[in-house]
Amino acid sequence: MVTSMVVLQVWGQKAWRVYGAPKPLPYTDEQVGKAGVRLSADDLGELTLECVVKQGDVLYIPRG
Repeated sequence: MVTSMVVLQVWGQKAWRVYGAPKPLPYTDEQVGKAGVRLSADDLGELTLECVVKQGDVLYIPRG
């Protein structure tokens, strides 16, 4: 089952780049990069979000 993701930054900060899925709403066994294989830029969808999450921030990434 593919679900949404919530990131809570507890300490420090982290730069995030979130890309659209190359396949919309994939099943668990179809998730790109899940097997630990390094992805190329061609494997990624369009850049959707680029931000810096700082201490106390929450980042919500919905399914799809």
